[in-house]
Amino acid sequence: MTTRIAAAALALVTAGCASIVQGPYQRVSFETQPSGATVRAAMQSCTTPCSLRLKRNQNLDADVRKPGYDPEVVYIRYELDPWILGNVVFLPFMGVGGIVDIVTGAGFRLYPPFVVVPLRTSAESAPEPLREQPERAPTPERKPDSDEDWKPIPREVI
Repeated sequence: MTTRIAAAALALVTAGCASIVQGPYQRVSFETQPSGATVRAAMQSCTTPCSLRLKRNQNLDADVRKPGYDPEVVYIRYELDPWILGNVVFLPFMGVGGIVDIVTGAGFRLYPPFVVVPLRTSAESAPEPLREQPERAPTPERKPDSDEDWKPIPREVI
């Protein structure tokens, strides 16, 4: 009986507080306006509105695309999570639990956890607006061999 209690206590202490509470992955939700865009990040993809299960200990670029709209890139960064401070409770073993949290990635969190991307229509697919043609004044007819417009170049310019 005491070996089971000791094994359970050892597992809790060496696991790290953040590892126990949240684990090394985090769900990041994506929404686009309009919906139906494809989101790709960390070799995963989904169609909005959706969420991806991402590793907590790495910065990511989420590529958002929808036909007829400009592609967007969303930067998701990782930062230290306050749960890692829970290792202070197990003061003698704090180093072991903290190291486990850092190595597994559980000691971090992804920011932002919820992403809303407004999509802009693509200039290539948008119809070009109609422009009114300005009225042109009638031009007088000119003779092609006329010397009327010929003027010598002044010497100062040459």
